[in-house]
Amino acid sequence: MMKRNKQKGSLGLLILIAVIQIFDIIIHIATSQIEPIRVIASTVLLIAIAVPRLTESRRIIWALGLSGKYLLLNVLFVLEDGFTNVGTGEPRVLLVLIVLSTTLLGVLYARSLSHRKDKSRALPY
Repeated sequence: MMKRNKQKGSLGLLILIAVIQIFDIIIHIATSQIEPIRVIASTVLLIAIAVPRLTESRRIIWALGLSGKYLLLNVLFVLEDGFTNVGTGEPRVLLVLIVLSTTLLGVLYARSLSHRKDKSRALPY
């Protein structure tokens, strides 16, 4: 029973990450401010969530590495385009919220995997 709850928790984290990324892409499209680096970062996460099963130990490394790459792409975006929105001059608060929440959720996902007892079995998610 406990194992099933942990798997549901891990799946819930992945779903939440996916929802945040879809929201971010929709916001870019709706405001006609498609920022290629950020959209690519979101798309990479969405594709990776759909990746076939991996063993848990590989999944932990994958989750941490992917969170790092996502964070790196967004840092590169800020270095290239700045911390303020070109159209409004306002700080990119939504960017910070989305990137920090996604990165934190990715780390929590990896942590949830590392606390499982049987790390040799493949995960359903």
